[in-house]
Amino acid sequence: KDKLRVYYQTETRDVYIDGYVQTFSVGFFQKNEIAQIGILCPDPMLKGVTNSATSLSEITPLFEFPFNIDSVGIPFSEIGAIEETLVENLGDMEAGAIITLTAMGSCSNPVIWNTQTNQYFGLTADLSTGDKVIISTIKKQKSVKKISGGVTTNLIGYVTSGSTWLQIPPGGGYFTVEATSLENLRCLFEVDELY
Repeated sequence: KDKLRVYYQTETRDVYIDGYVQTFSVGFFQKNEIAQIGILCPDPMLKGVTNSATSLSEITPLFEFPFNIDSVGIPFSEIGAIEETLVENLGDMEAGAIITLTAMGSCSNPVIWNTQTNQYFGLTADLSTGDKVIISTIKKQKSVKKISGGVTTNLIGYVTSGSTWLQIPPGGGYFTVEATSLENLRCLFEVDELY
């Protein structure tokens, strides 16, 4: 029962599906031998070969000519939070996301909001510089993990009451993030195209 990935490409779609071989049969004693492979796909959705990634941060360029660098240095750019961002879903079906929160400094209690539905996903957690929280809202793969100093910790017990496993509708939805010391938090959404 080997795992496999089947690709399918047309003029408008470039997709794949994962599964494993369930049966393999061959008509050995026939003039024209025919082999038939039965593939079981636990997740029946076709996925786009590419996914979309959306950051809820923006980079503001600060470098200008002419310039003079003082001994204290100068910033070349600043990264700041965006109030509201369209997270695209280029597929035909509602899809979960991999949401990566990265702490650039101390911050706590992040909450990700869908500003159209007022649904949210929140955590009661303190993050230190370099910590990453990876939230999977993909059906059958839901998880919340914190990676700190190379150690992975399950944060499912820190999900706030009333939280929803956020889904991105076809076309996309508008999202924002809140946290204590928000300027120290970066948020990235990765969404698979589902068909």
